[in-house]
Amino acid sequence: MLIVGLNGQYGSGKTKAASYFQQLGAKVLTNELLCRQLLRRGSKLYNRVVELLGEDILDDSKSVNTLKLDKVLAVQQQKTNQFYDIVRRDLNIFYWKEFLRSAFKGVRVIVVLDHFIFQTALAKKVRVNIVVYTEPEIVIQRLHDRYNLPIDEIKSRITSHMVLDSQPQLADIRIDNSRTLEETKKQIESVYEKLVEQSFTDKDSQSWSNWMFIMKLVMFLLFIIIVVLLIRKIMR
Repeated sequence: MLIVGLNGQYGSGKTKAASYFQQLGAKVLTNELLCRQLLRRGSKLYNRVVELLGEDILDDSKSVNTLKLDKVLAVQQQKTNQFYDIVRRDLNIFYWKEFLRSAFKGVRVIVVLDHFIFQTALAKKVRVNIVVYTEPEIVIQRLHDRYNLPIDEIKSRITSHMVLDSQPQLADIRIDNSRTLEETKKQIESVYEKLVEQSFTDKDSQSWSNWMFIMKLVMFLLFIIIVVLLIRKIMR
């Protein structure tokens, strides 16, 4: 199992790229999934984060909005450090659970579409970094056409997200999303094939497979033991 980081500037199309990877068979982890599970409304962690960052990070239903959360984290560096201190333990647990669950299911490629993982001990497990790139003028035009946002607002969002996306390492693979969707799809299909191939040879990927084999073997043996004990109990 190969763990891949997927990044890109705001409006580059990384969410669309992630959906293509998912269609091809990859497991995709997003900020939205993380917030739904870790920052559930009313949970202890949710209350601590809202107390720290304020209700500016919430949507109309009082749930954490990932875009608003990113915007606040980008401009409040001191509180950003406190935020990660609060959630880091739960982030590690979240990623471990997702990785183990995916490995158990035989998933070959996991695409992590969020920058939070680089604040955890599992950052070193990211074996490949992919960056989705789109020419700035095309990003601005696409966002303006899609959301009818003012140009200044678009530029402000791009700048704030550049702060958050600056932590991942340089790209191992670059996907150019400046042209048509079909061309982007072809790039992603080619990249995914290479990632699957790498998942069979990468040492870290092999260690995930070995652990899963051992776990499945242990579970099988436990199942056999339970069945034998039940049969013996019935036969008495």
